[in-house]
Amino acid sequence: DLAIIDRMIDDGIDQGTDSRVSYLPLLSKPQTDTPEKAVLEPILLSSNPEHKSLGFVPTASLSLTFDKTIAAGAQYSGITLYNFTTERYVSLTKTIVGNTLTIKPGVALDGKTPYRLTVPVGAVKGNDGTASKSAYTRLFYTRPQTGTEVGGIISENTTWVKSGAPYYVMGDITIQEGVTLTIEPGVSIEGLRGFDDDKDELDYGQRQITGRLIAQGNAGSRISMQNLRFTEGEYTIQYGDLKDVSVERWNTVLNLSDSTMVGGSISLSDYYYSWDPGADGDETLERNRFEDVTLYAYKDRVGTALTIRNNVFYRSKLTIEGDYSDTVTIKGNSFLDLDRVAVSSRWNLDATGNFWGTTDLSIIDRMIDVGIDQGT
Repeated sequence: DLAIIDRMIDDGIDQGTDSRVSYLPLLSKPQTDTPEKAVLEPILLSSNPEHKSLGFVPTASLSLTFDKTIAAGAQYSGITLYNFTTERYVSLTKTIVGNTLTIKPGVALDGKTPYRLTVPVGAVKGNDGTASKSAYTRLFYTRPQTGTEVGGIISENTTWVKSGAPYYVMGDITIQEGVTLTIEPGVSIEGLRGFDDDKDELDYGQRQITGRLIAQGNAGSRISMQNLRFTEGEYTIQYGDLKDVSVERWNTVLNLSDSTMVGGSISLSDYYYSWDPGADGDETLERNRFEDVTLYAYKDRVGTALTIRNNVFYRSKLTIEGDYSDTVTIKGNSFLDLDRVAVSSRWNLDATGNFWGTTDLSIIDRMIDVGIDQGT
């Protein structure tokens, strides 16, 4: 039927048998080497868990569903489940019913733990005997067995209470403008690591929190934070224990006191951009212990104060830059490492009234990097 054939051919003009594409004469039957029925491998339709997913129930079975009935293939025994934390493989029981492969771990999986499921090429085959030609990898995190999972947008004033702790940050958090996230004393917060967007690997980055946060513990009930990055917001933290935490970006205001910080970094800048002046306010780092921390501040505005007072710096470096560096208060701090640079600045900076671990001025001079030949 030439009318049907003509509709099967798009020649960019009004349809008609005078098509630009010549197709006459026709073959009256298929070529003898044209297969009447294609033989196709089993195609994966879905899986539980999905690839790079978070929050898989530790007691659940894993499953892969294909587009046709399947059976065990030659590489069926090569299906594995790997625990990234223990660096061990998990014992498995595998069953096939219809088009679904079910994988049951020998014991319940560990909570808040990354795993990798591997189904190799040829692990399953179709009922016509055609083996799978694709390997399947599923990276996933199990759900914490206790506590509260958090992430996403916070659109109203919210308080994380001690009874809900620990809080596991499963994805980046955005606290909307005008909204405050308040953390009660005794709460612990941990950012769970995810997976690399481009590779089938763990992502060792931190979980990001953006907005306004107030975390005020007390001497008897401190607040614990781990693997988090605070950026573009206003943060008040008192009596906190911070591990692998970073505070960064030019428009972030931080007030940190009575806390310990191990690893991570603090990068503060009030540099003024005409199109977006950013956050503006006084900042204080007071009565903290910094260990293996890099601290950087750029002071570019008059009218706001940066006070660094009564802190202990251990294997940590403090760098102050900017036109208004001389307005920064650095008093009563203890710099405990005599064998490395403790303070760095290319601008005028008053660092009198601090403890340097020695009265030897030549040693103190080496602990201060001013970018020129050293001298008292």
